[in-house]
Amino acid sequence: MKRKSESTHRWKALFSILFLTTLIMGCSNPTVPKVNQIEISKVEESSADAQDPTTAIKKVIVFYDDDPADQWNYGKLYANMVENLLGHFRTDVTVMDVAAYQAGSLANFAAGIYIGNIYDYPLSEDFLRDVFDSKNPFMWMNSNIWQ
Repeated sequence: MKRKSESTHRWKALFSILFLTTLIMGCSNPTVPKVNQIEISKVEESSADAQDPTTAIKKVIVFYDDDPADQWNYGKLYANMVENLLGHFRTDVTVMDVAAYQAGSLANFAAGIYIGNIYDYPLSEDFLRDVFDSKNPFMWMNSNIWQ
């Protein structure tokens, strides 16, 4: 019985020494990986980019449903998330409550996005007509596409 206890004690001591040695060696000489030392500079638009239509900044509009009774305003929150994602591309993003839409406004943008977060939200005829008649890309997310 005494022999098993001594053997277990030795293994615990050996494991503790090995663990502490590894911990000390790992913390003794910290090095920063080269990958984290990249300098990120602001990319400025060159004159060649300004003349090339494929690299020009595109105007995009993001529409959302707004429910004044909802204190969290998820529609605007989702629209801001989409705006953030569009920031990865060469875009100028406008976020607008779909209730404030005026006829013909969609024609001023290269693309449009509608986020229907309120089920069966009443959309204006002007908005629906402009989306249907638009030749530019338009993405409809979530609800109300049946209108």
